[in-house]
Amino acid sequence: MCLTKNRMTEEAVNPDLWPQPFICRPTRAGPAGKNSNGLNLMQVFVYEFVTGGGLLSHSEVPHGPLMGEAVAMVTAMANDFVRMTDVRVTLLCDSRLEMPNVSETKCWKVHQPEEEIRLFQRLAEESDWTVVIAPEFGGVLLERCRIVEAVGGHLLGPNTKLVEIASDKHVLCRRLTHAGLKVPHGILLGAEQPLPKDFKYPAVLKPVDGAGSIGIKLIKGRDDLPITESSGRNLRLEEFHNGMAASVAVLGGPRCRLALPACRQFVEPSSGFHYRGGEVPIDADRCRRAQTLALEVVDALPGSLTGYLGIDMVLGSDVQGGEDVVIEVNPRLTTSYVGLSRIVNGNLAELILDVALSKPGSYSLREENVKFDAQGNVTSPCIERGHAQEVRA
Repeated sequence: MCLTKNRMTEEAVNPDLWPQPFICRPTRAGPAGKNSNGLNLMQVFVYEFVTGGGLLSHSEVPHGPLMGEAVAMVTAMANDFVRMTDVRVTLLCDSRLEMPNVSETKCWKVHQPEEEIRLFQRLAEESDWTVVIAPEFGGVLLERCRIVEAVGGHLLGPNTKLVEIASDKHVLCRRLTHAGLKVPHGILLGAEQPLPKDFKYPAVLKPVDGAGSIGIKLIKGRDDLPITESSGRNLRLEEFHNGMAASVAVLGGPRCRLALPACRQFVEPSSGFHYRGGEVPIDADRCRRAQTLALEVVDALPGSLTGYLGIDMVLGSDVQGGEDVVIEVNPRLTTSYVGLSRIVNGNLAELILDVALSKPGSYSLREENVKFDAQGNVTSPCIERGHAQEVRA
């Protein structure tokens, strides 16, 4: 079990360096209403692109791996927010889909693309917080985050400056390299550009704006050199690194950042790096290395984080971390949330809000490991309660 102390930013250690306190827009008693005790409710808009009508312009009903991960993420987070007595949750739902039941939520069924974007703008403006879960490809995530900021909403997640950098995997790697962090050596390739024969193989070929392992290929050797696909998208070719595929979720606010326990990722390189789920936590030594690296990544990125993001990495065999490399940053909720929410005693969504609002508090971890698949099914539920960690503002 990995139980390192929370790392705080310099601003958290030295109060003289603190920025002006983050002021959340006052809760609107009108749209959000009151709970059974008569207290005003905070309204949280949890928007997931695939299930929320973002694909209504496509005649084909959403399906496949992204659909499973989408349902897992939005259901897990919405259910966590619902458990908070002072929060009201709002969702958008594609009318063609049968969404899992999330009790105590306001679900707006959308039928047309114009209706979906209109309601998205309205709910982002009316809500105290908006969580945007969307793929990076085609600028989808960035566009939705820009809309939230344009209507005066508050993103519970990275701001658009951070999202823009993280959404381009090649630009991100250059940024991290400049900051002294280790990433796989890679080059940028244009659409239909032949792969170079003098590159070090095996290598990984992936879209610069990919999500959900879509379009990722393992290039095994110099004789395995296909022409890149004619999708019109730029690609990144990078060296393949052996090791444990892992991810770390980082929670951020104006005064501190908190790295949650590292998750192991189950991926299959031979079949296009298909994501099969994960396990949390990993052994203590590698967990500490992963958490430290994740916080260094966030420190190196522009913009701000008020909420949750995920960082993918490969942890090598060197116990000192000399072979650990950053693969990419997911500037949004990730499927690991499903497992993390099961090992945190209490409520992970509430912890995200506490960090975002610089509220001091504590959280503890359960003792047992949790395994989960890409559809959010937990195969090894945790039972025992474990050690405590403190979150200070």
